[in-house]
Amino acid sequence: MKGLYVHLPFCRNKCAYCGFYSETDCYDTQADYFKALISDLRSRKKHAYETLYIGGGTPSTADRKLLASFLDAVSITCRWDFKESTIEANPESIDKEFCRIVDFYKFSRVSIGCQSTSDDVLQKLTRIHSASDIFHSYDMVRKLCPDTDVSLDMMYDIPGTQFESTYKTLKDLIALNPEHISAYTYSFDTEFLKEGDADATDFMVVRDELENAGYVKYEISNFARPGHESMHNINYWMLGEYDGIGSSAWSLSYEDGKRILRGKSDNLPEYIHSPKEYAETEITEPPQTALEEIVFGLRLAKGLDAEKICTNVNAELKEKIYNLFSDLSEKELLSWDGSNVSLKKRGELLLDSVQSLLWQLLP
Repeated sequence: MKGLYVHLPFCRNKCAYCGFYSETDCYDTQADYFKALISDLRSRKKHAYETLYIGGGTPSTADRKLLASFLDAVSITCRWDFKESTIEANPESIDKEFCRIVDFYKFSRVSIGCQSTSDDVLQKLTRIHSASDIFHSYDMVRKLCPDTDVSLDMMYDIPGTQFESTYKTLKDLIALNPEHISAYTYSFDTEFLKEGDADATDFMVVRDELENAGYVKYEISNFARPGHESMHNINYWMLGEYDGIGSSAWSLSYEDGKRILRGKSDNLPEYIHSPKEYAETEITEPPQTALEEIVFGLRLAKGLDAEKICTNVNAELKEKIYNLFSDLSEKELLSWDGSNVSLKKRGELLLDSVQSLLWQLLP
């Protein structure tokens, strides 16, 4: 599988906790940015992309005419032959025109960044939408985009908040009955609210409530109705190939057994001036490529075929990996049958520790 990722950095407000690249004072550069995006897109080799993911930033804040023109260019270049297409949005910037674009281009999914249905928590997170905005925007998408799935993002383990607010958010989102829910623990990407600690109890309640409501956990933070899993997410965690266009976007490819990551500039004027140029390149070689596949693949509920991944790993390292799997299996952290390996429920709580033990095997 090969995916296409598009980064739109525009945001009306930069949330204090957010570590993703975005810009708030760049709306007068949107025309130049979309022109650069189209140039970036057309410079790619002809690929039959299976997925399209438009993230940010906040794509729903983009100028509607410019966004539609860019999507026309995508349709011409890629023939809109995607098995899945997703666009991110925030509640306060979803309007009828945005929904018409989503419906016209037949997006598979709109991913809405809710985070919480408590106004107090939203203010603490420096979000600029309200709880009522969430419900209003959800209803609008449902009404105007009847063939489009909806994914709702929520956050838990937010420092300085009570679990009652998380539980309320969880119940509110389940009641809306979206096809997909992403539940993320608070991420310390900035110094904002740095004093918090993750609570395993919160994770277990979130997981169990979603599973009891009929959602299938296919990845450590992602839950979906059967058949509505995100192909983009799965490809990302399986380290599948993808092309990234836009400022700060990364592309992943394989050449001669090496994994190549290439990143675009996260300086907006630089990207607009030279959209085809890469600012960074990272090359990963065996055996680290195999360990990365295992470390990332363990996030997926189905696990991974370790025997296949370790085909090109030397005998000594392979033995160390297998011995670690056996040890963690005895500790009820992993399910390991000599070929396929996956996390058990107890292992989900200690994923960071399991991954750390794997990294320590590198020579």
